[in-house]
Amino acid sequence: MGKSTGRWRDALYEAIRQSRDTTAIAGIGLYKHISNAIDLSKLNEAQYIEVLGNCGVKTWPRPKNIPSEWIFSVSRKYLNVKFENPHNALEYVIVIPPHARGRQSYIIHHLPNMCVPAEWFEEILPQLDPMLHVKDVDKKAYEFVEKKMLTEKQVVLINDFFLRYRIPVIEGICRACFRVSLPKTGFGLRYQEKSNHHNEVRFCPGRKNSLNPSQQRPYVTQKESNKFLSIDESITPSKYGYTTDRRLPGVHIPYEKYDFNQLWTQPCQCKRNIL
Repeated sequence: MGKSTGRWRDALYEAIRQSRDTTAIAGIGLYKHISNAIDLSKLNEAQYIEVLGNCGVKTWPRPKNIPSEWIFSVSRKYLNVKFENPHNALEYVIVIPPHARGRQSYIIHHLPNMCVPAEWFEEILPQLDPMLHVKDVDKKAYEFVEKKMLTEKQVVLINDFFLRYRIPVIEGICRACFRVSLPKTGFGLRYQEKSNHHNEVRFCPGRKNSLNPSQQRPYVTQKESNKFLSIDESITPSKYGYTTDRRLPGVHIPYEKYDFNQLWTQPCQCKRNIL
């Protein structure tokens, strides 16, 4: 196996020793040393777990309910694992291993309706990883995304990386007329109208420690012509209006009550071109 057939463990131990000699932190740096030392593509799952154990990783949470027929493979970069559906190449699960310095293992579920090439995520991973433990991580992530033209799916995956769960997208928005990015604070999705960036819809996952009860749950804010859509939940059915005060509780509309097709009043650019 690898560069030393039948002696892959010797190559593994030597890579670990060299990594420590060069003061590399047990993490991406060590994983690179191992990738250069042994042929990762030939590892089976038991051997992979043994490699992680030698890197200081005590537990590796295998994704649940992976069909037995799915193909197991290890990436040449960062020891990422991939479980792939042999009948549908667009359906697979990627597991990014933890770092010995404290970062937990991270799982990405790629389905046909939410598929981003694994190579893209592996390329930006070294840029995202240093942000995990810094102050104002949401602002750092915003600065990273703002400099790139990313798709909605890519922004969703970046949210996944930091929040550790899949956030929903807002249905009904014309993707050709709106640009999607991260909000400046708090993570989530920010949809800005390309023809008028003052018009926007923002999904926020909510913050449990927020002093505003309406911001403790997933919510949506909608701004048109510098006015915010507001909901009055004290009456049934709920009544909608507009306000210039973004701090009002009603501006933070519960995600489950928001319907873009019913509440957005501006025709999208596609329809304007037709009229």
